Amino acid sequence: MSTENLTKYFAAVNRPEKPMVSIIVPVYNMKSHLDQFLQCCIQFYTLFSYELIFVDNNSNDGSREHLEKLGARVETETRQGVNYARQHGLDLARGEAVLTMDADPIYPPSYLNNMVLELYADADVSLVWATSIGCVDPANPTMVDTLKLKIKTLAHRLTTNKIAQAKAVRAFAMCFMKNTGVYYPVDLKNLAGCDDGMVAVQLMRKGKIKRMRKGLYTTRGLNKRISSGTWP
Repeated sequence: MSTENLTKYFAAVNRPEKPMVSIIVPVYNMKSHLDQFLQCCIQFYTLFSYELIFVDNNSNDGSREHLEKLGARVETETRQGVNYARQHGLDLARGEAVLTMDADPIYPPSYLNNMVLELYADADVSLVWATSIGCVDPANPTMVDTLKLKIKTLAHRLTTNKIAQAKAVRAFAMCFMKNTGVYYPVDLKNLAGCDDGMVAVQLMRKGKIKRMRKGLYTTRGLNKRISSGTWP
């Protein structure tokens, strides 16, 4: 993945004035994950025009500079906390559909299309989400990782309790319409899982939820990627 190709990619992504989809990615000291994440993004094949909004949350490892050098759109949220960053991105989003992601999972090329199409295919669906597990190397999951994801996916498929479903949703794998008016609960002081679940509960009240068949691998939940403790 060359710098030239990424620069061309961001020039194209930043062009639409009225994108159909807004991808929001909060960033706090994620430089070591960014190249892998951008490789996922540049491989997306999709029917939808989209914007890619990175929200830097006081990174001090060069994350912001790395993205800006490539021509990425990087916004700033100075209030420390992932919920503040996600909410700032949501406030700036111009798309009809909002896709929230993080920089450390591995997203397949079909991910954007699959998530967003579910919203347009059924007007009663208010939330689309994906199961995920943490592993050492998300780009190269082991057989054990694959088995764990299959088991977790099956467990989620069999879950019917609304509270349990909300707890299973993760903010880095969610898609919803912006006009639903949901918000990130910054008053929860960024407790792990609270932002994900509370947003899911809001969306459940507005319609049906749809879980994607294919799950995701991420470093989240296995490695402590944020040293300050202010992000979950």
